[in-house]
Amino acid sequence: MNVKNQFRLTDKCLKGRTDCFGYGIGGVCKVVTDTRFNGPCPFFKTTKQRAEEHAQTLDKLEREGKGHLISKYGVDNEHYKVWREI
Repeated sequence: MNVKNQFRLTDKCLKGRTDCFGYGIGGVCKVVTDTRFNGPCPFFKTTKQRAEEHAQTLDKLEREGKGHLISKYGVDNEHYKVWREI
């Protein structure tokens, strides 16, 4: 089995948390590739929690004079460039 196929076996949400912001098509997690956690997923957030935290982050960047980062990473809550670069 190659490495790519190995991860395909472990990237589904084993908890079935369809209310998570990272829950994708077919239950595939959009946040991490290995979802075999001991206990609850440390990345779980509802879509509402994720949107609120994103808005707070944008406000903080504006207050700190770092608006250039907003244009780099986007203002949209679904801006996937953020996840590629973190």
